Amino acid sequence: MDADDIAYNSLQGELPDGEHHFFGDIDYAVVDQVEFRGSQVVNAQYHPLLEETEVMLQPDGSIDACQTRLHGTAKVMNVHPDYTGRGFVAGLDVLGKKGSVSFVPTLESGDYELCITYSAGPMNASWDRRELTLSVGTEKSTQQFPLTETWQQWREKKIHIHYTKGDKIKLSADRLGDNEDCINIDRFTFRK
Repeated sequence: MDADDIAYNSLQGELPDGEHHFFGDIDYAVVDQVEFRGSQVVNAQYHPLLEETEVMLQPDGSIDACQTRLHGTAKVMNVHPDYTGRGFVAGLDVLGKKGSVSFVPTLESGDYELCITYSAGPMNASWDRRELTLSVGTEKSTQQFPLTETWQQWREKKIHIHYTKGDKIKLSADRLGDNEDCINIDRFTFRK
């Protein structure tokens, strides 16, 4: 657990009770109210989260990205319209710190089309796409997300996966200093 990470996340408003955070190789959850002195965190009690729990899919095979476990700099926002649920996930790469989302869907083993609903509006003229790492169990792949015209537009990225029941799915920013922070994730949908 890194005090600078706690202070940074606190200043970003990311340490409400029950929120999840990632420090080093262990995922933590806040269990007590965070105390501030000015803009400095003076007390934050954590305990390790050792197991990933299954997340129930909606009848259409989808899960709101806000229902996934958030790690590191990932945070829930709602500043752009037309998202599903209570918001979308943003902030996967902030000031050189990594973020990710992960979950274990209630799916049977098999081949699926995973559709990730995202928004990736213009930020820098030289970027024509965003790149994130998708992990399904032990299999990793780099996924490219084409830009959307605006931040208010949502698009689906379709990826064919083989899923083994109980595997964790993780979407993460792994190449710091690239453009991973400039993407919002709204939901994941699984189709046969």
